[in-house]
Amino acid sequence: MVTTHPDYLTKSGYDSVPSMAHNAALSEDVETKLDEADRMAKETTVRYDADEVFGRVKARIHDNERA
Repeated sequence: MVTTHPDYLTKSGYDSVPSMAHNAALSEDVETKLDEADRMAKETTVRYDADEVFGRVKARIHDNERA
């Protein structure tokens, strides 16, 4: 396996540890989406319950598995 960050020998084998910059790049999209959700929550009174949200997520996963 080729990585751009160091590998460390651990009890369970080799583990890769990403740099702070690499980790930030991986989570940037998530942070952007969370900021967008916060803005939408302030601007509207529309709310979704857990069943509706998780139902949508499961449907997207199922659709992607068929594609």
